[in-house]
Amino acid sequence: MRVSLSQQNKNYLNWLLKLAITAFIAWAIYKQLFAEDNIVEHYDELKDSFSKHWIWLLAITFVLMFANWSIEALKWQQVIKKVEPQNFFNSLKAVCIGVALGWFVPYRIGEFAGRVFFLKKINRYKGAAVTVVGSYSQIVATVGVGLLAFIIYNHTYLPNGHFIYSALALVALAVLIIMYFKLSAVKNVLFKIFTFKKLKNLVDLWDLFSFKELLKLLILSVLRYCTFALQFYLVFNIFGISMTFLDGFTIIGMIFLVQSIIPDFFLLKIGIRGSLAVFFTAVVTSNKLGAEIAPYLLWLINLIIPAIAGALFAYRIRFIK
Repeated sequence: MRVSLSQQNKNYLNWLLKLAITAFIAWAIYKQLFAEDNIVEHYDELKDSFSKHWIWLLAITFVLMFANWSIEALKWQQVIKKVEPQNFFNSLKAVCIGVALGWFVPYRIGEFAGRVFFLKKINRYKGAAVTVVGSYSQIVATVGVGLLAFIIYNHTYLPNGHFIYSALALVALAVLIIMYFKLSAVKNVLFKIFTFKKLKNLVDLWDLFSFKELLKLLILSVLRYCTFALQFYLVFNIFGISMTFLDGFTIIGMIFLVQSIIPDFFLLKIGIRGSLAVFFTAVVTSNKLGAEIAPYLLWLINLIIPAIAGALFAYRIRFIK
């Protein structure tokens, strides 16, 4: 027996969801800033290592945060027009709502849900299907650059770097790019191996993307990668961790490569993010505390403002219609 909610009950549930999102984000921000091992607690230890230009570096990092999410909004605008065209500002709002939900729903499910809730109910499943293409383009960019960084890391920093590892990385990069531009073939292989009858009509939407459109998405994804890689480089410099651009490309590329392999849920722990940075920056600095805090600061910069904006934008949409 199907139970339908009255419009009044739906209104109540919508407001409860919005209040829950706002309360959780406020609690999470407080916890990250003041209630755990954090920048505030370690300020006295870190201030001596701060760059004398740290204010300017921090300001540029904040500006790049807006560029970072604007590029992501452009990407989503490109993919979602196959289902329900949106202007840039609506795309940006949807992305921010996704960031807000992503704070407490792991494995990027919250990010997807936040965006598609911005669409008409009839288009939400289709919206999720095409959003996968945009997300995959970012994975290709991040892993692709990471594999190039691995090749440099293998021959520069590892005492017994083997050619075979670099060759395998190049093969993996080639396969990754081919699979991206041959989404239709990948889809057909998946349907031969697994039975996804209910999803077939949705995944068939991948066929709507031409080579030119996929290339445009990949270029935007590489541009976004360069943006947050530059942010990372600047944040390292804030804490007095100087490195050449080649070292920065290699170390940051390796950190992002490993992060892309580890499930997102586990990256919510500062210890894991910090440990990766400490491990890979050990070849250029002995400032372990600065290396551990740097990715944490970058994470806060890139998520707090979009999450707060997303929570505010969420009050303008209806999750339950």
